[in-house]
Formats: sequence, structure tokens, C-alpha cells
Amino acid sequence: MLERDPKTLARLQTVVTALIEHRVSTSLVDVERALARWREGAHSALAAHGAVLRHAARRRR
Repeated sequence: MLERDPKTLARLQTVVTALIEHRVSTSLVDVERALARWREGAHSALAAHGAVLRHAARRRR
């Protein structure tokens, strides 16, 4: 069994937090692009809404 070294746990927390922040930011970029396409008339409102729903579903995991 691994020892729970505070430095190792802190580093692990930092890495996991960075990963989550990256995933959230890339997902939000997708949402922003879908909304921009909708505003330009290149996407339907349902397509933009779908991007928002996909973002919300990813955040639940």
C-alpha cells in the first residue's frame, strides 16, 4: 500500500485540478464557438443548445 505523503498528495491535487480546469476551458470554448455560429446565423438555436447540454453533461462526470 502506498504511503500518503502530504507532498505527493498536494502534487496530485495540483495535477488533477489543472486537468479539470483544462477540460472545462476547452469545453467552454466549444460552447462559445457554437453560440457565435448561432449569432451569425450559421447554426440553429437547437445546435447551440446542444453544445451547452454537452458541456453540462461533461461537467457531471
